[in-house]
Amino acid sequence: MSMGGTTMIRKIAALAPLAALAMTPVSAADVGAAHIQPGMWRSTETVLEMTSALLSPEQVAARKAKPMVFESCIASDDLRVRLLGSDKLGLCQGRAEVSNGRIDIDRQCRTGLGKTARRLQGTYGPTRYEYVQESELAAPQGTSRTKSRIVVERIGDCRGG
Repeated sequence: MSMGGTTMIRKIAALAPLAALAMTPVSAADVGAAHIQPGMWRSTETVLEMTSALLSPEQVAARKAKPMVFESCIASDDLRVRLLGSDKLGLCQGRAEVSNGRIDIDRQCRTGLGKTARRLQGTYGPTRYEYVQESELAAPQGTSRTKSRIVVERIGDCRGG
């Protein structure tokens, strides 16, 4: 496989579980239960365990060796919507509780990439949330599993207006 193809598979493997989580339904009654302060936030994901049918052992080792860090401007104060997104096609089911300072989500989704299962357990406050995320992707190439610790902290106001 070409280097470009390997890079694409790596990106898909890293993003597929996030795509599944983003398609989780949110009911109107539940929106607004968990609030964070809008602003500039830094997210750090540390991979604790990983097996992958889509990545080589070297790629898995590299992913585990160094945390992924990125910053983004978050405009909404609704943490639940941030963690769950929307599922307009009804592809996901399961429990999703984000309230009283606790994150407890256990969802399963079926997408074009395969079947995914995600579990998030953690805590939140107005300027920080953190959770351990366990995800599993059952794709035609095989099953991939990842366990990560994600820490997201508000670092200031958004830049540039």
